[in-house]
Amino acid sequence: MPIYLIAALAGMIAIVVWRHYRKLQRIAHQRGKPSLSSFTEELATHSPSRTLSPAVINAVFEATQQWLNRPFPVSAFDSFDDTYQMDTDDLEELYGDIANTLGIDASTTNLTVATIETVQDLVLLLDAQANSD
Repeated sequence: MPIYLIAALAGMIAIVVWRHYRKLQRIAHQRGKPSLSSFTEELATHSPSRTLSPAVINAVFEATQQWLNRPFPVSAFDSFDDTYQMDTDDLEELYGDIANTLGIDASTTNLTVATIETVQDLVLLLDAQANSD
């Protein structure tokens, strides 16, 4: 492959990464400081008929921030694909790490069947699994 094609490809990748970084910065600036309590309140407001495990909420909040490699004001409605640009493999790894932290057997869940689009979806799945054990 000619060097100019490699340089062009590297430049395009750098632009995509930079645009995603700027997008996350704008979101963080709009939302303010990361807060577990505001994340918990958001989940409670949109799941009022269900009491969610604080351990699950905390584990998802912390693991999502770790995946992003920075403190970030995680929202229950953040899309793993659109907001974080997380592919299926990354989501499966994140799910497995959180499940392991919570003592949930992740090997029995097929994430292609369980539709997880948002952070709230992940919290609800893990909470249901934690309560079924």
